[in-house]
Amino acid sequence: MLCALGTELIRQYEVATKDRDVARDIMLISSARQYKVQDPPFEDLMLVAKQRYSQAFVAWVIHRGSCEECRAIYGRDDQVEFASV
Repeated sequence: MLCALGTELIRQYEVATKDRDVARDIMLISSARQYKVQDPPFEDLMLVAKQRYSQAFVAWVIHRGSCEECRAIYGRDDQVEFASV
């Protein structure tokens, strides 16, 4: 079982991943519709989502590296996880 901090960090990481996916989908949809006008909010949304994702990922990995409870549960698939980033 994850510790309390690990539970919160993994939740933040999962939310950040979903937010990044939504921002990416919005960018793809806007590109598919071939908007001629550049819309900075779409780009800003993607940039902010990527930054939040990166911060959440780093916080989770740092915590997991120092917490025996979290490492025991999530440490098995490190190579697969890091290769997917």
